[in-house]
Amino acid sequence: MRKFKLYLIEPEVYHYYYQRPELVYRFLKQTEEKTTPQLFKQFMYITRPISLPGGWGKSRMRNLDVHIDLYEHRVQLAGLTLSEAEYTIFQTLREQDPCFFVMDMDFGHYGWVSPLQKPALLS
Repeated sequence: MRKFKLYLIEPEVYHYYYQRPELVYRFLKQTEEKTTPQLFKQFMYITRPISLPGGWGKSRMRNLDVHIDLYEHRVQLAGLTLSEAEYTIFQTLREQDPCFFVMDMDFGHYGWVSPLQKPALLS
């Protein structure tokens, strides 16, 4: 079973760094390893508080053994496989907000939950 960390990133940071997820990953990893006052201010600037609706994902997670830790600017999930996380968590997050950044702590994978949506051009 894997451990995931989810962060809700500010929209302007999401748009600017969408093609550079490795920079976001490195920054978030660095803030976990050693937090200085400057890194903390930057972390608070680029992330948004996460508030999950009541009963969030419970209907889909009924038969799963999932541990969820909700912090102000981060959600930690443990006990899911990648396919379970995709079906139960990531799908719901895409509907809520496209600016979620996910880190797989066991395998070092990371990325945005949603693809960048470009506005349609009218001709």
